[in-house]
Amino acid sequence: MNNIGWTVSDDSFTDTTPLGDKTFVNVIAVHDPDVSRRLTLACHYDSKLFTDDEFIAATDSAVPCALMIDVARALNASLSKVPHFFVNTLCFLYFAYTRICRFVLQILVL
Repeated sequence: MNNIGWTVSDDSFTDTTPLGDKTFVNVIAVHDPDVSRRLTLACHYDSKLFTDDEFIAATDSAVPCALMIDVARALNASLSKVPHFFVNTLCFLYFAYTRICRFVLQILVL
């Protein structure tokens, strides 16, 4: 997302797993961070623990993440042409795993 001009940041956190505390990273991509109103789309890239004590992204969520990246590429030029007072900017959230995604969505819905 950086290479198409989006501002990308991460949100690291530690959570307890069956094998102890582990660090996870949520990824936040914003088309125009100067715009305060944002339409936010979210997915999770999930994680899988292998026997060597390393978490990597699982494939069950590869398609939603890939679709969001493709949407960003497709809309990138058009978003730059829209006046800020007319439309919000886009924000994509890539959650580290399903539990966090469900938690945040519950907060947003309430």
